[in-house]
Amino acid sequence: MATPPVTQRALTPWAYTEAELRTIRNTLPADGADGPIEWAILAARFFLADRWGPRPNPYQELSHALLASQELTRAVRALSPEALVRLPGHPWPGTRNPSHPYDFRGVLPRFEHDCCVALRRLKRSVIGAPVKLAEEALIYRLRIGWESAGAAKGWPAFRSACIKPLMTSRFPKELQRADRSERGWQSLLARARTRFQPQESRPSRPT
Repeated sequence: MATPPVTQRALTPWAYTEAELRTIRNTLPADGADGPIEWAILAARFFLADRWGPRPNPYQELSHALLASQELTRAVRALSPEALVRLPGHPWPGTRNPSHPYDFRGVLPRFEHDCCVALRRLKRSVIGAPVKLAEEALIYRLRIGWESAGAAKGWPAFRSACIKPLMTSRFPKELQRADRSERGWQSLLARARTRFQPQESRPSRPT
């Protein structure tokens, strides 16, 4: 999925309470809820972190990501056996197969390699146009998550259960238009698909 560049800000705050996660789960098929919930958590945390910068700066962003990855690599390698044994087995609202810290030892070096290659090909002066796509990215990720459940119906209920908690006063940022009609949400999703969905996977126009 093509998305606007991210900044160095953390994925905070945590988006949903346990009660809100149960409400989201209840809108999904019992045997296919884990994937959509993972997507909902990711989408909401990206939205609340307000990760879209005013002007994308690929060189600066990749430099920050490379430094952060290298720091995480060092931290993971420094974990003692006493620390590692305390990590597995904790409940997680989405997938039932949590990653092991050792998995990072394979993923992070590849990511760091890709960052280094990209940085060698980039000019520091390359600055993108202003990007303000938080709502479109939110609805697009939620839709991908819902479709991963293979549900034939229930999209409005799932969408509402995911978005309603983000309108509460416990968060400093709220949706710009919390009172969208069904037609308004569909219009937003259509714009998001046009912007983010890969060209080759879009439905072809009738000739």
